[in-house]
Amino acid sequence: MRLRTESRHKQEGFTLIEILVVVTIIGIIASMATLSLGLVEDPRGPKREMDRLEALIKLVSDEALLQGRDFGLLLEENKYRFLTYDYDKGLWQDEGLDEKLRVRQLPEGQQFHLIMEGQLVPLDLAEEEERLVPHVAILSSGEYTAFDLELHLQLTDQTEYLRGTMTGQLIRNPELNDVR
Repeated sequence: MRLRTESRHKQEGFTLIEILVVVTIIGIIASMATLSLGLVEDPRGPKREMDRLEALIKLVSDEALLQGRDFGLLLEENKYRFLTYDYDKGLWQDEGLDEKLRVRQLPEGQQFHLIMEGQLVPLDLAEEEERLVPHVAILSSGEYTAFDLELHLQLTDQTEYLRGTMTGQLIRNPELNDVR
């Protein structure tokens, strides 16, 4: 029986585990650098909330056109909800709407400011009010009540804007010099 006395060649290079460890460390450092630079958006920030509201208004506008129903948007300082007009009863109501159109509460520290026809609209809704009346009508014809909506984050003074035109267009962050 002959013993192997051949020496193994020494391998050169890195193992797969060493490469994975280095890649993981680089990923951690890159994510910490991104966070420290503020490039990652706060998921509860005003931009995210305004994106959601804009998408919901577009959805409701499409639903209004398809169903031939009139919808409305009722705003309060820190929440909003959609309404539908019941022609039989002659009033706006929030019953029977899709779950996507439920009452939405803004994250803490954020609040709406609504400007219509150059005037700041008070958004305090009395709890005892029997009849709900929306601030913005989203009509089955594709038209809206014209509005300028500001979503303000008090802590950082960050603000997002949304303008709705009578022709049913939504414009993000327009120049609002004419209404300020």
